[in-house]
Amino acid sequence: MEFLLPEIMGILPELEGDVAGNALFVLKNVLKEMTTNKASPTALQLAERLPAFFDSESSSTQLQSIHFFRDVMSLFAAREKEQLKTHVCQSVIPLFFHLHDENQQVAEAAEETLLDAAKFLQRTQLVDLLEGKQTRRLGKCLLEDNSLDEHLRQSLPYLQSPQEPLRLEAVRFIGLIARRVRDWREEELLIIYEAIQGMTDDVSSSVSSLATETLFIIRAAMRLPRSVPGLRGLSYRLWKARKKCSALAFLCCCCCAQG
Repeated sequence: MEFLLPEIMGILPELEGDVAGNALFVLKNVLKEMTTNKASPTALQLAERLPAFFDSESSSTQLQSIHFFRDVMSLFAAREKEQLKTHVCQSVIPLFFHLHDENQQVAEAAEETLLDAAKFLQRTQLVDLLEGKQTRRLGKCLLEDNSLDEHLRQSLPYLQSPQEPLRLEAVRFIGLIARRVRDWREEELLIIYEAIQGMTDDVSSSVSSLATETLFIIRAAMRLPRSVPGLRGLSYRLWKARKKCSALAFLCCCCCAQG
């Protein structure tokens, strides 16, 4: 079935739910029958695409994609691992969030795969924490690579997760990011501030309480001495930006009413 690989890989990004799971099942079985050299190009593409299925609505597809990603990492010889490194880095944050998945099978699969990813990336401290089951310390450890912008980008969607544990962890992790930002660029702070503020009325009291505490931390940072780069007038600009958004929303409503 090797001749089907290009076609399946081509439509894979468009597939959802159990249909995607079926495609992954076929791909996994085809790759098993191929030599490592022949499988490597397809495996590299899969390493890029599989993390998108970690958040599938189908728990079966979630499990398949997470397990498959683990298999993909083992397909590469030592000399080829540099090509895979970027995709493994991109998988770390989604896997971290799914450690808290309500589906215990998904959570266990995420833990196993994240441990292999940490070993692949040679992140010794992360490996030690995972092997010691010290999940509460993982967030701070993950931020040690200083990829704060990318971590923030990957974390924001989990604020909208239907699962309370994932929303809670997203608020907590974004709060850690807020503590680590040193230059407090206005754009970053606005994104964090608006995202967390939106969680203060979450249906879960645990999520809303943590969001309120996190906002307090951000506001405290805004009251740092004026000599700190990027903070001059930030509080006013935040207020002004919010006021502008409110005004635009009002104008939109008026235009719709007139229409």
